[in-house]
Amino acid sequence: MKLICSKCDTPLLTEDMNITTDLGKCNKCGAVLKLSELSEVAEVAEKIEVTSTPPIGSLIVVDASNEDELVFTLPKQGISSTQIPTLVFGIFWVGFVAFWTFLAAQGTVFFSLFSIPFWFVGLSMLYGVLIGSQESQKITITSETIKLAFNRPLFSSNFEANIKDIQEISISNLRNIPKNILGNYNVAKYSQKKRSNKVPTIISYANSTSFFENATKEDQIWITALLNKIVKEMS
Repeated sequence: MKLICSKCDTPLLTEDMNITTDLGKCNKCGAVLKLSELSEVAEVAEKIEVTSTPPIGSLIVVDASNEDELVFTLPKQGISSTQIPTLVFGIFWVGFVAFWTFLAAQGTVFFSLFSIPFWFVGLSMLYGVLIGSQESQKITITSETIKLAFNRPLFSSNFEANIKDIQEISISNLRNIPKNILGNYNVAKYSQKKRSNKVPTIISYANSTSFFENATKEDQIWITALLNKIVKEMS
């Protein structure tokens, strides 16, 4: 299986790959890449030939009815089994803070104000689970841009990047990617660091975002491979 550089679409040379460190360097553009991630995307790309048809059983809806754009929609997922521990812990946390605040208020109201940061932590956990479970995401690709819409009951948001400005579309953790002195995301430097909680991520010179965090691993690899193919064909 050939491993292709996600930056310039050049096959990596055997002598430029280190299995022990799981890193490889592109001989053409010099980007340092994680081999396991390239392997995942490459394996799925080979099996499905990176078509616009989602894997069997996928929840992703593809709309190609408009010839000027291609739309991928991930509907809201509801509360998943992986979110239940966080939800239970959040409820316990808020309940304990409420009990502590009540006892503290019996002394002085000022003393009870010390619970404010703990209220914030607990409510943030509950917000992340409840609002996140009701979020749907839509990717719209035109000839010039990729647009993402994050639709939630509260605080919906949008993301847009020019296709020519995209540095990388990969399965990574956006929060750990450092920026260089120009304010751009330093993908090469980030590739040398350990990644965790990896999700599909679009990294451009102007702005970057993660997406389809709640999709299955197979769907995440498929959409990443497909978007990479589309971007390289349009660039």
